[in-house]
Amino acid sequence: MPEQRALNEGTEPYAGSKPARMRWLLLRGLAREARHWGDFPTTLSETLRHAGHNAEIETIDLPGTGDLDEHTAPLSIDATAAAARAHWIARTTVRKAEAAPTAPCYLLALSLGGMVANAWTTRWPNDFAGCVLISTSLRGYAPFYRRLRPSAYGRLVKVLSMRDALAREQSILSLVSNRPDIAAETAHSWADIARDRPIARATFARQLWAAATYWPRTPALPTLVLGSLGDRLVQPACSQTIATRWRCDFRQHPDAGHDLPLDDPAWVAAQICAWLDTRRHSQR
Repeated sequence: MPEQRALNEGTEPYAGSKPARMRWLLLRGLAREARHWGDFPTTLSETLRHAGHNAEIETIDLPGTGDLDEHTAPLSIDATAAAARAHWIARTTVRKAEAAPTAPCYLLALSLGGMVANAWTTRWPNDFAGCVLISTSLRGYAPFYRRLRPSAYGRLVKVLSMRDALAREQSILSLVSNRPDIAAETAHSWADIARDRPIARATFARQLWAAATYWPRTPALPTLVLGSLGDRLVQPACSQTIATRWRCDFRQHPDAGHDLPLDDPAWVAAQICAWLDTRRHSQR
């Protein structure tokens, strides 16, 4: 894995007088919670600020994980999206009770979270100004053996049977990351999360079923798809196929793993800034 890209690679320092206000909502993937984002929200915020965007970064958990770990994970992606949206709206109402937020909001989602994002943005398109999907695969756009590489099947089954949190997270990392230099620190951090709020096996199974049975819809809002040639969990062609079918923007990392925001957060943030900049210029 090459050295991590510079924080603001691909962006120019903002020279305007007034930064543009915006909000971002981040969704994680299968059996993960908001804390698994690590430092990525900070990297995204700082990179956006450097590019002239005053961004508020929010994270939200899916039912059965994190803050919503006492909720039963739905058996469908549509129901998952509806539950996440209801939680987001309730939380936003409490935090913004004095006034409704006026800044445009964007949705960023990883892996299974991308399916939830697709359900959300196609049912409630006015919630967001745009969407970024990372390392996502969709039924009907790729065969099952590309959506989940056959070499990963046995390892996922093994992960489910592992009781030691650290060993389990190390095994997960070996599937989703190509950064051995951060593996030890990340595995210990994720193991702490697992011990603090363990994900029930039923949640994993229900989310997996929801992902396997979800039929996607073409979104109407601007979308950026990010993938990586080094993804060893999902075939890289899955992301490219989505972008081709939707005729939306697509960028591909040369060697990062499935968890792109973990392996190269600066690259992800830079692509988002470049995408926003292109859209800003096209609207002039």
